[in-house]
Amino acid sequence: MKPFDNISKRKKEIMLIVFGSFLCTMVLICALFALNFALNTEEINAPYFKNYIFLMFLSMSIARIPMIFAKKTNKLTFIRNIAVACIYFVFAIVALFLNVSLIEYCVIGGVFSLIIIANRIIKILENRKNIRNIVTNSIAIFIAFILMLIFFVGSTSDVPVTTYISLLLFVIIIMSMGDILYFCLSRMKFKAMYSIIKKTFAIEILYGLFVLIIACSFIFYIMEDSIPTFGDALWYSFAIVTTIGFGDFVTLSTVGRILSVILGIYGLIVVAVLTSIIVNFYNETTKRELEEKEQQEKKEKEAVEPEQDNPEEK
Repeated sequence: MKPFDNISKRKKEIMLIVFGSFLCTMVLICALFALNFALNTEEINAPYFKNYIFLMFLSMSIARIPMIFAKKTNKLTFIRNIAVACIYFVFAIVALFLNVSLIEYCVIGGVFSLIIIANRIIKILENRKNIRNIVTNSIAIFIAFILMLIFFVGSTSDVPVTTYISLLLFVIIIMSMGDILYFCLSRMKFKAMYSIIKKTFAIEILYGLFVLIIACSFIFYIMEDSIPTFGDALWYSFAIVTTIGFGDFVTLSTVGRILSVILGIYGLIVVAVLTSIIVNFYNETTKRELEEKEQQEKKEKEAVEPEQDNPEEK
């Protein structure tokens, strides 16, 4: 029996989200400090830098533990998670105790790319009928393959070691940010929200808001001397619509101020109306799904109870 089998499914999911997001944040912080250190100094064997790399790979190794014990996985995925955790732990030990050279860091980067490729191939095999799964993982495999070639070829080049270290850290930062977003959005029912958007004509309303933002941004860019570029005009329009009001750009002309008021009022109306409609539909859809799930569990329980009362009756 696995250590987490006696814990309810909801508590297990909460534990996984908290534990996983904490470790991903640790990976992100260590990678950022290490990247800043690598870009500003050539002393990659300094204790501070090696400690950052050690903590980063150690956190990546520990992050695999919930995937090993908390999930109901097949044997292949179970072995894969154990192998990846051990490899990351070896990386941590190597970074901490050895004087890492260009060749060693390139090998680490190449093996890290191979791990990404293997994980994505297994995900494709686990869900071969999903076209979106195949396409996204194939793109990830292609990118990881290019990275692997860069690292393995880089071990024989004269490029400074900090270049390859920075590339590896940058990839880890992107992956940790993706993992953090996954944990933050894991409880969102995007399919339900998409169906709600279709039913409430939210796409048409948002399209109208988008067109108004683009049009007003062009006017701000042309008429306002205080807004030098079109990108700044888009940023100003975004600040108006979301009512954030950064204050880094302002309109000085009468036309610009009138358009700012119109854009702000329209944005408030759209955001307020869409938010209330989507929240109501989302609550109703979630409630309906929970009721259907409870009914299904009740039927399954009723079907099992007679068999337990009469175990010899067949």
